[in-house]
Amino acid sequence: MAKNVDKIQNRVEEHLDAIIDTGKYSQYPYLVCAANGSMNYNLWDEDSDVDTKLLMIPTAYDLFLDKKHLNKVEIMDNGEHCTVKDFRDYFKIIHKANINFLEILCTEYYVVNPQYKIYWEYLRKHCDDIANLNPQKLIFSSLGMAMEKAKKICHDSPANHELIEKYGYVAKELQHIMRLYLFVKRYLVDGAPFSQAIWVDGYDSFGKESMYRDEMMDIKRYRIVFTPEDAKLKAENYVMKLDELIENNSKFIPEPSKDAVDALESTQFTIMNTYMSAAYNKR
Repeated sequence: MAKNVDKIQNRVEEHLDAIIDTGKYSQYPYLVCAANGSMNYNLWDEDSDVDTKLLMIPTAYDLFLDKKHLNKVEIMDNGEHCTVKDFRDYFKIIHKANINFLEILCTEYYVVNPQYKIYWEYLRKHCDDIANLNPQKLIFSSLGMAMEKAKKICHDSPANHELIEKYGYVAKELQHIMRLYLFVKRYLVDGAPFSQAIWVDGYDSFGKESMYRDEMMDIKRYRIVFTPEDAKLKAENYVMKLDELIENNSKFIPEPSKDAVDALESTQFTIMNTYMSAAYNKR
């Protein structure tokens, strides 16, 4: 396990170094580079990519003239992805309760700019409160995400062409749907905090599926193979189960966190103010 931890952290650091070395973003101080994906759900293995999100702070020039915000995906030499994003947009997306962006608040694999470390650590400390900004939106956006993945499970694309040619479906999409179902079940029914609800244990929250993680990994790696028709049916069944789960347990949707909005806004302002103070003192 320690070997995997080191490999993931090393890749995060390599992503940051690679982006800095391009010189394309030299005018922007970075806030944090954080691992994004399967390692944050306990679904990572040696064959998994390490993708990252790199949050950048806009320059005073960009800020005052309201220039186009950074939003670019950089491809690493090994095909891994680093999404370079204006940190202001990241905060806006958090308000939309997108699980794929919330997760980096509780990842263990990140490199933070020392100048802003106190602010990122503050956000990490309050990850579960921030995730509860809009619990209803978080739950229904997870359902929407599962529905979209079910539609794409047999869809051919340049990224998935080989898998479609060989198997007729993209197993990773099915695994994602199962993961989203499990997340909502743990978050909504069990009342688990966000940081725990996204983590896939060796058993589900009711203890009925003792090999839940192993099954999901076997599906992802095609050690369990379905016909395209069965894979699509399984995906649609999980979406239906998720929809029913939400409908039957809607009364358990947590109350929105009252303090999270102020925490986010004040932290965003403080980060920007710290940058502006440093930029001014250089003159």
